[in-house]
Amino acid sequence: MSSLIAGALSALGASAGKAGSALLASSLDSLRTDGRSVAALGGAALAVLLLAAMVVANGAALGYQLRGLRSSSALLGTARNFGANFVCSAALGVIFWGERALGTVTWCAGAALIVSGIALLGGEEEKEEEEASADGAAMQSGSNAAAAAAAAAPRRSPRLAKKKVH
Repeated sequence: MSSLIAGALSALGASAGKAGSALLASSLDSLRTDGRSVAALGGAALAVLLLAAMVVANGAALGYQLRGLRSSSALLGTARNFGANFVCSAALGVIFWGERALGTVTWCAGAALIVSGIALLGGEEEKEEEEASADGAAMQSGSNAAAAAAAAAPRRSPRLAKKKVH
């Protein structure tokens, strides 16, 4: 789940960066031509806020991605991040930038392949985890018997074992 959040935050950060850089360029052009107009200064200030939001979103995305890598394999975490970023970038592109790729058959087929690939990877990892936990439970029950036998045996202090008794 953390890798999915990371992908979405990365897409959001990219959109904020795109908007911020476009607004900053426009505001700087207005400042050059119009002088210190309130609209140009306000646009520049908003652009700086959007660029700061990009940095914050990407920093948070990195934190979530690291959490996601700790909770699953690197392959699955990276695939989930990519899939979420792909879908969220397309959605944000349609909403904010008027892009049309989201509705094409090619895009939908690609998105379906990506999502199904991630589902296959996730299902394979779950099987491996179940097998590992079953193996671990079997090993633990065997080690529990060994631990019980060791606990029943008399214990000698290592210090007393080294001392010579006269």
